[in-house]
Amino acid sequence: MGCFGCGGNLPKNGNCVHCYECGSDYHYKCTTLSEASYKSMGSKKKMNWKCQDCRKSQDSPKNKSRNRSLSESSEYDDVMDNVRSKGGKGKIKPKADKNHDDSSELFESSQEDGKVKDKKYGDTKTLENLFEKFEVKLWKKMDKKFSDMEECLEFTSGKIDEFSKTMKEIQKKLVMVEIENEKIKQENVELKTKVKSLEVGVEANAQLLSNSNKVEISGLPVSTVNAKDVVAKVLEKANGEKIEESGYEIEIKKQEKQTNVIVEFESKIQRDKLIKKKKAERTFKLGEIMNSSDDSLVYMNECLTPYYTKLFMEAKKIKRDKNYAFIWVRDGKILLKKTEQSKPMRLVCMEDLGKI
Repeated sequence: MGCFGCGGNLPKNGNCVHCYECGSDYHYKCTTLSEASYKSMGSKKKMNWKCQDCRKSQDSPKNKSRNRSLSESSEYDDVMDNVRSKGGKGKIKPKADKNHDDSSELFESSQEDGKVKDKKYGDTKTLENLFEKFEVKLWKKMDKKFSDMEECLEFTSGKIDEFSKTMKEIQKKLVMVEIENEKIKQENVELKTKVKSLEVGVEANAQLLSNSNKVEISGLPVSTVNAKDVVAKVLEKANGEKIEESGYEIEIKKQEKQTNVIVEFESKIQRDKLIKKKKAERTFKLGEIMNSSDDSLVYMNECLTPYYTKLFMEAKKIKRDKNYAFIWVRDGKILLKKTEQSKPMRLVCMEDLGKI
């Protein structure tokens, strides 16, 4: 026969562990015993040794209850035979047994109903009932715990679903906001373009309506006593002949470093004739005009609005820094040429300076 634990072959000399309960043989390594421990055991201990399966079977509550019931049933039969032999009278004398110190603890003769009570058997039943009650209570508590856990999971799952739904709604709204934001940006760009176009148009109209018949003479010294006489001399030199004072009006603008004079003619035609005659040269020396030794330069140009004046001054700085050939004003338009052969570039707003 083989080992009941691993199924392997056993030594032929019988050097193995034997269970007298089930009759199975085992290798030493398949048990909790070592070879030396088993051989040191006496015959009685070897006969009482049981394998693990037999110990589990013996230690189970049902097996214990069954063995105890069988034992007590046998004792019960012996006692009842004794009662019948004595006619059921008097106290029952228990058999001499070390397991029975007091016969009254096990059996009593009942005169009322003729029944015999088994206290030990009743105690076993009580334990079984208690165990069953404990098991029922335990399962009830576990069911409640599982139920609470299930409710908690359902609640958490519901919250997660709500959160997921909320996040999806937020994402949709964000997409809509981004789309709306892009529309607003586009509209803003278009509005800026329109506003800039309107500003350019307003400045052009202002230049055309208010300054089309004016010239500006600039560069007069602040110390000039009679600016009116100087203007008359400049106009005479530019025109080639004297212009009657009744044909124009002047507006003197004194600044920190120089004096500028705005000359307004009766018509644009009269102004354009003067500009055309002095197209090549619009710079004069004050000394030549006034027959003095003053070498200050006096300039005559078309009159510009404040915005165009600032634009013209900034453009002159860029012309000087980048070595452009020409910058001039014609019919209220600021024109710039990089070289003598290049095409004129018109400047209408400050943003155009960035294109130079």
